Amino acid sequence: MAHVLIERFEYATLKNHLENSFEQQYWAKDTVAKAISSKFKNEISNLILIGPKGCGKKEMIETISKFLHVPLVVIQDAHQLRSQSFDKYISMKLLENSSYDVEKAASGIVMLSNVNHFNVDLQRFLVKLMSEKMSLKLRDLLNERCTAELYDEKFEFQNIMFIATIDCDIEGKISRRYINDIIDTRYCRENVVTSADLVKMNVCQELSEVFNFIAPFHARYHQLLKTPLCQI
Repeated sequence: MAHVLIERFEYATLKNHLENSFEQQYWAKDTVAKAISSKFKNEISNLILIGPKGCGKKEMIETISKFLHVPLVVIQDAHQLRSQSFDKYISMKLLENSSYDVEKAASGIVMLSNVNHFNVDLQRFLVKLMSEKMSLKLRDLLNERCTAELYDEKFEFQNIMFIATIDCDIEGKISRRYINDIIDTRYCRENVVTSADLVKMNVCQELSEVFNFIAPFHARYHQLLKTPLCQI
């Protein structure tokens, strides 16, 4: 954590930054701030964002990444990836995006776009990455870049923030009585979307139970991003 300002991980600070960056999406902003804050307090925190395409899921995570000064890797298409090499692929991308700063890379964010389209084997491998203390030898990742000091060190996955997304019409997936809460209120009701709902969206049972933070996004009725990313 030497590369970031620790106070930026506080819930109130994160929530305030998101409030200043986005209009509406009150529920999602609150959930994202809680999940990120919990993760960097070394608590179990696995987050999934659910909402229509174009509602601001990716923009919100990009905003958080820039604010926290941590590298971000977005997995757009996992069809070409296999579970046997997925951990190495993620590690290398984080290292590349942090100019091979190992400490910074190991505190990065990995966004898994449309995780419900990942094959079942890959989804189950994600459960291991997100819930077990997995690691890779740095010398196998860095090769000639590996210094003598790093030769016996490991790349740890436990501090990486994994954030999954699903593109879907959330209004058509959950009870209508909650829709106005998502759109209009600043007060957030718990457990509106459950692991059972994720299974219905083609997330395997094991992975659905890993997500303890579920952020529902409503349709983007107008431009929600108040501050251009280039100005953050």
